[in-house]
Parts: sequence; C-alpha cells; structure tokens
Amino acid sequence: LQAQDKSILSVKRIYAYELQKKYDLIIAHVYSPLNRSIYQAQKGLENTRHVLAPEGSIVLIADTSEGIGSKYFFETLKQYSSQEEILSSLTREKYNFGDHKAYKFASLTNEHKLYISANITKEECKYLFGTKISDQDIVELINTFLRQKKSVAYCKDAGMVVLTQRR
Repeated sequence: LQAQDKSILSVKRIYAYELQKKYDLIIAHVYSPLNRSIYQAQKGLENTRHVLAPEGSIVLIADTSEGIGSKYFFETLKQYSSQEEILSSLTREKYNFGDHKAYKFASLTNEHKLYISANITKEECKYLFGTKISDQDIVELINTFLRQKKSVAYCKDAGMVVLTQRR
C-alpha cells in the first residue's frame, strides 16, 4: 500500500497541476499522440475542465490528422439534436463503444462554450456542439477575455496534463 501511495504522489507531481482558481477561458492544446483525432483529443478537454469556471469557455487545439476518429462515435453524435438528448439517452445499460465520448462532449458543452481548432469541418464541430475557430480567432478571443478582465489559462499538452483546483 505504501508503494501505491508513493506511486500516486509521483504521478501527481509529474502530470497534475494544482491551480488557485477556476478560469473563464482555457486553451487546451493537445499534442501527439492524442492529437490524431477528436475522439482521442477529447482527453484534453476532460483533463482541463475541472478548472473551468461556470459558463466558461474552452478551446481545444489539436492537429487531428485522422479527423473525428471513431466512426461509431461520430454516428452516435449525429443521432441526437441536443446535449440534453444525449445525456438522457446514453446509459451504461445500453452502452456501445464510443458512447462515453459522446456523453462527455454533451456534458461539457451543456455547461460551457466549446471552440475547436482542428482538422475537421464546421459541420462536424456542430455535431460536437462546438464552434470551429481559426488561429487568428483564438488570439482575438483571448484578447477579448483579457480586455473584459476575465481569466485565461493555457494548458500545454492537455492530453497528458491534468489541471485541478486547490481546495
């Protein structure tokens, strides 16, 4: 048990960052190998959402050379017209591969604004309940938040790093 406790502390020192507060805008930049697809890059959203302020915004940046990724995951998303519909329809009892990712996108975007800078179309972004954003628009978004005295955080390698809030 001591070895396990030591291992947990080592992992936290390497991969977890404790922040003092929640942020109005988080830039989650996902690096290789998790940036190959939206399906994989979603881990960057999950790893950073814990420090996102209520009604905050998050920008997912990932190269996504394989686009959306799992075909089943995307087909699942396309079946539903709202986050609420996904959240109420996808259950553990009826689980299919990829449902958890669809559920996580719906859960996140039900509470927060999602922007996506990736190798996918505007239409694909809409099925993810997000908005496609260019590099220039990311700069403008950051500047807008800063002008409004809102907090902004950048997470480098968001697929591997976990942001938490100090209690």
